[in-house]
Amino acid sequence: MIATTHFLWRAAGEPWPCETTGVPLVARGAPRGVCATCGDEPAAFALDDAFSSNFWPVRNLDKMFPFGGDRACVACVWSTRTLALRCAAWFATERGYYFVTRRNLLACLLSPPAAPFVVGVPLYGMAHGGEANLYRCAWAGHVPSDPLTRLQSKHVAIYAAVAHDARRYTIQVDDSLTAPVDVAEWTRLAGVLAGVVAEDCSLAALRTLHLLGVRYMTLTHNDNVAWADSATDVASCGGLTRFGVAVVHEMNRLGMLVDLSHVADTTMRAALAALPMNIRQAVMLAAAGLSQDEIAVMTGVETGTVKSRISRGRNMLRAALGADSLRGRFEVTAEEIERAHV
Repeated sequence: MIATTHFLWRAAGEPWPCETTGVPLVARGAPRGVCATCGDEPAAFALDDAFSSNFWPVRNLDKMFPFGGDRACVACVWSTRTLALRCAAWFATERGYYFVTRRNLLACLLSPPAAPFVVGVPLYGMAHGGEANLYRCAWAGHVPSDPLTRLQSKHVAIYAAVAHDARRYTIQVDDSLTAPVDVAEWTRLAGVLAGVVAEDCSLAALRTLHLLGVRYMTLTHNDNVAWADSATDVASCGGLTRFGVAVVHEMNRLGMLVDLSHVADTTMRAALAALPMNIRQAVMLAAAGLSQDEIAVMTGVETGTVKSRISRGRNMLRAALGADSLRGRFEVTAEEIERAHV
């Protein structure tokens, strides 16, 4: 059975290991001995080459080096030195790699590729900016103009296991946690939790969906739910109930997109009114024609903070109003935004 690191290395096209700057590593002497991680021989690198100069594993030495010795093979060094594998969630197949965002992670876990494959979810690196900077990582011969060279992250690839059944498999979460995935059970669980949010008015269920990877939720479809009116049903709560407003506020806090595709006009206005005040203010001032620097002076925050608020507000409005209503643009006027909050 092929070692996981060799599967990952071959999926990338068998590239030569590089520094995070993209500079190829230099093998120390002639290949000799066996690899401490996978047992492959001969091993071309010293064990020190498998890690960056400022990082050495402490808790998992026995798990990482089960074969002992001080040598490492090309595949294992590539798997540990490739920073992209510690930045964002990824799937490796015999045909190559694809990376997925946290917003789409649950959907991808519930529809995995054909076996064999490997899944890595480096939550620690993702939480420290890895996902946003993935495009800056050197990868299989490609070196970006401004490569990401350092990231507070944990190893994932070297601990992962090859999945041979797409219905039940294991994902590696950082260096010490694995999670078994049963696709049928997880699919049922996601459906049950969504129903609990809709029918039992449970914010705890909403938070659990977020932990499972859900990053957007449609408030209604053809029928009303207990706390929100649909566009195609008889209004029962005048848009959103107090719990419905709490749902929107909690989704904003968690970073989940509020999908208003099927809701009534009153529900849409109530959801837009739930936008955080600082974000609403930044978007309205930008729509009125003020520059980001001018908004920063008026609101007393840094220009970068203004840029972030405008970006978040635009994303929220795109999700709330839908692509059709925005016609692929963001020419929403201050008056239109103001009317949504009356």
